[in-house]
Amino acid sequence: MKNKVIFLFLIEIVLCQNISYDLSNQFGVELENNQIIWNSDQRFDQLFIDSSSKYFKQKFHSFDFDDIKIDSTYTKSKFSYEFGDYGLDILNVGLKKYSEDSDFQFLGLKKSFFGNYSEFADKDSSPLSLLYKIDYSKRFKEHSMLFSLGYFKTSSDFLFNTVEDNSNNREFSDFISLTLIDKLEKGLWSYAFEFNHLTKHDKLFLLEQLLDSDIDISRNIIRINANNNKNISLNLSLDNKFYFDLRSNQTDDNPLQSYSQNSLHLFGKSDFKSSKIRYGFDYFKGSALSSEGRSNSEEVLPNLYYEINHNVGNQAYALSLNMMNKPTTFLFDNPHYQGIETWNTVNLSYSFLTGFVLETNLKWIEASDITAYNQNSNSFSTVSDDLLSFNTKFAISLNNNHNIDLTYYRNFYDSIISSNRSDIININYHFQTSLVNKKLGVDGQISLAYYGDNNSEFSFDYFKNVPIIGNSFEEDENYSIGVNLDVSIADVILNFRVNNLLHRLPIDGDYSIRTHELFNPVNSMISFGILWEFDD
Repeated sequence: MKNKVIFLFLIEIVLCQNISYDLSNQFGVELENNQIIWNSDQRFDQLFIDSSSKYFKQKFHSFDFDDIKIDSTYTKSKFSYEFGDYGLDILNVGLKKYSEDSDFQFLGLKKSFFGNYSEFADKDSSPLSLLYKIDYSKRFKEHSMLFSLGYFKTSSDFLFNTVEDNSNNREFSDFISLTLIDKLEKGLWSYAFEFNHLTKHDKLFLLEQLLDSDIDISRNIIRINANNNKNISLNLSLDNKFYFDLRSNQTDDNPLQSYSQNSLHLFGKSDFKSSKIRYGFDYFKGSALSSEGRSNSEEVLPNLYYEINHNVGNQAYALSLNMMNKPTTFLFDNPHYQGIETWNTVNLSYSFLTGFVLETNLKWIEASDITAYNQNSNSFSTVSDDLLSFNTKFAISLNNNHNIDLTYYRNFYDSIISSNRSDIININYHFQTSLVNKKLGVDGQISLAYYGDNNSEFSFDYFKNVPIIGNSFEEDENYSIGVNLDVSIADVILNFRVNNLLHRLPIDGDYSIRTHELFNPVNSMISFGILWEFDD
């Protein structure tokens, strides 16, 4: 048996102020070229993750196995453990068994540390993320099948200094996700049939913000794809959602509150030499049942994606247009806001590839019927907004093992769907070298990030999971300096990472999770880890 041992040494340090979602990827949103991403379904390997799962990528991560490049049966196992300040404790185990006609894989993860979301977490009850997942695939003569099943659980308690009784402040979620896939080929056509099922329980009680929800969610999705392996692809998707309010009590005068939505998505794709086009329609039908009776809604909307590319020597031009529809964030307390969001996007890009790389992209987005919370009036409403942003990347290779790249992001105005940082700059210098007769290798990167100031009336609320209007969020400009080193010694790899070392120490030297106003453990952390990977 070959025993491959990897030691990880991790130091991660980021500037801790009252950091907004755009700088730290905090509070359930991601940032993509100045656009914030929320209320979107996700994937965890082959498993489907509902859009209600907040901050998912920071809670869970998968376990990659390095495949053995042979055509025989082999088994691999992994074990990793990380610990650090703020109560960080991560245990990850995995097993993979491969043969010529089948694969089996198991993944288990337990992660906890104080302050999974903010300084309000209770240090005596660490936020917990728990995961178990199994995958099995089987290959036949003309088709292949995949089975994937995962269980995900999160639990957190919260403390606030502004209320007397914090004992019941809690967030809890657990769900099961199942995926079945069958792929087969008949002549020139290939087919894929996929079934996704998700059963979820979500509960949140927060006295600080007068939030109290207890919801069961069930979703079933059937996807069918037919592809002629040339330039035609047909896709059909049936999506059924059912939300059930567990706070409601069933009586003759007060029926159970529930909401269901059925949607049909049909589109075709055609790929040509210099362009791609996807066209179809989305059909949505919703039904809400409350004490006021049942209400129904029905809507048919077109969806469209078109992209054209043109190459001239070392230069490339591209223009893409996209029209996308999706349901608004579901709110039981505001069922009349359950509409359909429409996102129209235009992307214009240019790239130049020669001794150096130059890539530019101009993006415009128009979003309509977004659910937002107005802090001034303490109410929800649907709003429409747009975004205009620009980014350009310059990269040059100094030699075969050294290169540098610079990316500049420009946000032209405040928007409820944007980062609201006027300027963001990222600079990375990457290098590779070997020492001691190539027995010692160093793979490293030095990074510098600059974030312009943010004086906006828009931000994002993690607990409500919607954008906020009217809270006058202000941030000064920030700098971040980072170093990432991977040192390999035979089969051993040492890892060293530093981000914003100069801003590690708090102003008053107080690390108290309950009192420190700058506490942000997601981005200010020291941890150590060890990872084993075994081959047979």
